[in-house]
Amino acid sequence: MRVLLSAYACEPGKGSEPEVGFRTLLAAAAHHEVWVLTRQNNLVSIRDAVRDTRWEHRIHPVGFEAGRGPLWAKQRGLLPVQAYYDLWQREAGKVAESLHADVHFDIAHHITFASYWARIGLLSLPIPRVLGPLGGGVDSPPGFEAVLGRRGLAAERRRRTARWVSIQMHPIEDDERSLVLVQNQETAKRIDVPSRVVSNATVVAVDAAPDQPSSRDPIIAVVGRLIPWKAGILAVRVLASLADQDARLVFFGTGPERLRIWNEAQNLSVADRVEFAGHTPRRLLLDSIARASVVLHPALREEAGLAVAESLSLGTPVVFLDHGGPPVVRSAWPSSPAAGVAPTTPDRTVQELAQAVDGYLSSPVPIRREPIRPVRPLGEAIMQAYDEAAG
Repeated sequence: MRVLLSAYACEPGKGSEPEVGFRTLLAAAAHHEVWVLTRQNNLVSIRDAVRDTRWEHRIHPVGFEAGRGPLWAKQRGLLPVQAYYDLWQREAGKVAESLHADVHFDIAHHITFASYWARIGLLSLPIPRVLGPLGGGVDSPPGFEAVLGRRGLAAERRRRTARWVSIQMHPIEDDERSLVLVQNQETAKRIDVPSRVVSNATVVAVDAAPDQPSSRDPIIAVVGRLIPWKAGILAVRVLASLADQDARLVFFGTGPERLRIWNEAQNLSVADRVEFAGHTPRRLLLDSIARASVVLHPALREEAGLAVAESLSLGTPVVFLDHGGPPVVRSAWPSSPAAGVAPTTPDRTVQELAQAVDGYLSSPVPIRREPIRPVRPLGEAIMQAYDEAAG
C-alpha cells in the first residue's frame, strides 16, 4: 500500500512524541511505501537515521511549516504551541491533497500530538484513514488542586476551555472512512464514535544498559518535564513518607516547577536527598533507569507515558497513579514489576505510593540483561488497523 503518515513530531533519539512518530514511520515502512508529513526541522534527522537501511527507498519525508509568520511567532513565544499546531494541521490538509493528486494513496494515518479535540488535516482526503492513537481525554483527579498549585490550576482551566472550544470546531464524526484508535479509556468515553484502546507508548524500543552493575542504585527516578501536572510535589512527599531514609529522589527533566519542588523538599527536610539531573540524553537516561531501584510516575493526567514503557521494558519497577494512560501501558508488560495506586486523596495517595516504593527498595528487583518486549507493539496494532481500514 501507499501510506500517507502525518506526524508533526517525528525524530529519532528524542523520546516522547518524536520517538513515537519515528517508530511508527519505521513500522509502516517495513510493510508499505510511506510518505511522511512532518515539520521541516525533522527532515535531516529522519534522512540520516534511515540512510543505508532496508527502509530507505520506501520512506519519503515531506517537511513544511505553517508559514514564516506563525513560525517566527512560535519561536519567540508569541504564539502558543497548540495554536501553531492547529495552523500546521490546516497546512497539512492542503499538502496532503496536493500529494494525493499525484501519488494516489491507499490510506492516511494521523499520529503524534493527536488529541481527539484538535484539528486533523488528513480528514479532507477521500480515502480510508486511521486516526491516532488519540489522547486528550484525561483530566487531573478531583481533590488534587493544591498539588497543581496556582499556575497549574490556571493551566488546567485554560486547557479545558481550549478543549471545549476546539471540539465544537473540529468534532470527530462517525464516518465509514475512519478507524479510530485511542490511548486510554478516558479518551474513549469522550468521543461518540467507535474506537479501540491502543497505547502509543508500546512503540518503545530500548536495549538493556551496558556494563550493568550487579545491584541497583538506591535511587527513585522521576522522569519527565518539571511542570505542575507531572506532580513532582507528590514525589517529594512520597520521599518524606518512606521508611527507607537512605534512598535518593532524582528528577530527570527540566521545567518551571523546579523551584517549587525544591521548596517542598526543604519544607519537608528531605532536600539533602533530592537531586535534579536536568535534561539527560536518552542513552544516558535509559542507563540510569536500568540501574534505578524504582521509577516513580506520579503524573496526574498522563495520556500514555513513554517513561513508564521504557522502565517496564528495562525491568525496573514502576510505581504510578492508576489513572489515565499508565495502566494501559502497564498491561502491555504483564511480567514487569509495577504497582498502580488509585488517586483518592493526596495524603492517602502519598502513603500508598510510599508503601509501594518502600517494597521495591527493601527487596530490590534483579537487573535484567535483556529488555522485555510488550505483548503487542504499536507497530503490529497499526498494521492491523491499516489492513482493516483499507478493507
